[in-house]
Amino acid sequence: MRSSKSIHSASAIKTTKPSTNQTKTQANGKSSKTPESSRSLCDELLELVRKIPEGKVASYGYLGRLLSRPCSGLVVGKLLANPYADAPWWRVVGVDGTLLLRRRSLMLGEEQARLLEEEGIAWEADGRVKMALHRWEIAED
Repeated sequence: MRSSKSIHSASAIKTTKPSTNQTKTQANGKSSKTPESSRSLCDELLELVRKIPEGKVASYGYLGRLLSRPCSGLVVGKLLANPYADAPWWRVVGVDGTLLLRRRSLMLGEEQARLLEEEGIAWEADGRVKMALHRWEIAED
């Protein structure tokens, strides 16, 4: 005979929100602490973008690989979706030198091209940045 009382009653189930300083289990089975003071991925990305010198460009994917928590170029693009006045956002281009902002906004793409031209960027015949001349790598700093 079954008991009418369920062992899975709502009062028996306790849910808790993990704190930001709680231990997390990683895919490799090790645990790590997530410090509350860790800076955001966006802040880290903006710091990298600020390091790109005038006359140089970096690709979205390259910047993503440099982050402490590497991510794809697509994620970098989403993080930089709103141009930041205090970071040279126009120096971030597609891996082949394409001004990918043109796909989202012709006006922003034209602004990016204008700012790059002011910095002396050379162009391929098809309108891409000459990456062989202008590619920035972190070791250059």
